[in-house]
Amino acid sequence: GDNVRGKTAFAVSAQSLLAQTRTFAATQDAVLYIDHGLAAECLAVEDNLRVVFAGTAQSADDCIVRDVAFLLEENPSLSVSVVTSDSGLIARCRKAARARGREKRLKPAGKTRASCLL
Repeated sequence: GDNVRGKTAFAVSAQSLLAQTRTFAATQDAVLYIDHGLAAECLAVEDNLRVVFAGTAQSADDCIVRDVAFLLEENPSLSVSVVTSDSGLIARCRKAARARGREKRLKPAGKTRASCLL
């Protein structure tokens, strides 16, 4: 989430980004990842929407890569989309998927939308 906000020089507020992600989550599960936070935690905002705060020991990108690996490992039939414009994050997610033999289940998408897992 902070990557998206930073790309707009923080013209997009956290509330606006959450509202946009809420709209996105109306038809599919979504997770919005936020750098920082007092603790690493995941909050259920709605049935289809979670917000993950990375905490102080890792970045939101680290959490995304971890969760991509976990989701693809735990559910081999699941397709995961990562919506980001960060080529480094895409490469890390592809590497995590490839290590689990699930590279065809990972679909990088988007240019400036929130980083989400679907």
